[in-house]
Amino acid sequence: MRRYRFRAVHTDGRVVHGVRQAANDAALAQRLARNGLTLLRARPCRATRGLTASEQAEWCFHLEQLLRAGVPLLDALGSVRDAQDHRRPRDAMAMLVDAVHDGQRLSEAMAAQAESFSPLLCGLVQAGETAGELASTLARLADSLRRDEALRAHLRKSLLYPAFVLVLVLLVAALMLTQVVPQLADLLASTGESLPWSTQALLATSALLQQYGAPLAVAGLALAIGLPWLARQWPWLATARDQLALRLPLWGPLQHKRELARFAEALAMLSASGVPLLDALRVGEAVIDNQVLRHGVSLARRHIANGSGLSDGFAAVGILPPLALRMLRVGESSGELARALAQVSDSYQREVRLASERLLTLLEPTLTVLLGGLLLWMVSAVLGPVYSALTRLGASA
Repeated sequence: MRRYRFRAVHTDGRVVHGVRQAANDAALAQRLARNGLTLLRARPCRATRGLTASEQAEWCFHLEQLLRAGVPLLDALGSVRDAQDHRRPRDAMAMLVDAVHDGQRLSEAMAAQAESFSPLLCGLVQAGETAGELASTLARLADSLRRDEALRAHLRKSLLYPAFVLVLVLLVAALMLTQVVPQLADLLASTGESLPWSTQALLATSALLQQYGAPLAVAGLALAIGLPWLARQWPWLATARDQLALRLPLWGPLQHKRELARFAEALAMLSASGVPLLDALRVGEAVIDNQVLRHGVSLARRHIANGSGLSDGFAAVGILPPLALRMLRVGESSGELARALAQVSDSYQREVRLASERLLTLLEPTLTVLLGGLLLWMVSAVLGPVYSALTRLGASA
């Protein structure tokens, strides 16, 4: 199915613009004809990114409010669509309206837009439709998406200043080594002094950057841009990248806890909505970004499918800490698994916030010391030989 942006005329003479999915132009024309529209022009839409987490949260919130007010689903979807200021979310919601108008369930229409609606959203909406509790499900989804987005924003804010300082350190070092040090090289050579190892290292680094600085910068930029694309093409590379990320000091445990918090929250909502455990695990698995942890959940799901309990299945693969396993066992034995999973998620979200604050507290002085040490090395490497030469000249005079 492809997306088409179309222009059509209604039987009453109105010109209609919109976006719909169809296999080809002929299928689009047939689909529009069923609604009294004659296709005038159609062109495939360019690939665009889907809805952001905040946009999904706002969609869930507004749709839930309208449904609770007694507005029919199709009218509620149309109202949310008309309230959008930007084309991208408006087009995504317009396709939902068209699909529901054509007889599809909301969850089916959402699943057809996988780039905009995650498997978790589709699975929970399907469960809400089946149970007749769509509004309540949307409320839980909106709350979950907002908390996840708040956690993301907290992490971004925590890393913003250290990232700025690191970039500043690199820029200062590059400027000194490529512009300042070369001008002082002749002065250092004219002193006739035997240069210390720190000065020799400084001059060698400066010469290296002057000769290969541009190719190294281009290669680094190409690697930063190309690595995500290569990881999508070669799954083994994505697995190796994610394995390395989990092993990094400080950042690895933080990433691990964040992924587990998202997974536990997704599983808690699915379980509370009555989704069967194996189906909930399959949907929750798609929430995890890290390929290593996702593979671990997949292995645990196989153990559970073969008859193991939830806690035993995860204990066999070793991706959950002992405390989380203990909480799951308590939830299984008491029949309140959804509540236990929600507690696991809340616990890890708190730990992620605390760990990110500790990481920021550690990074700020570390980067400050790094910048100061770099400048001290450059100044001492340049002034040391000059001071020695001046001292020798003063003594000889």
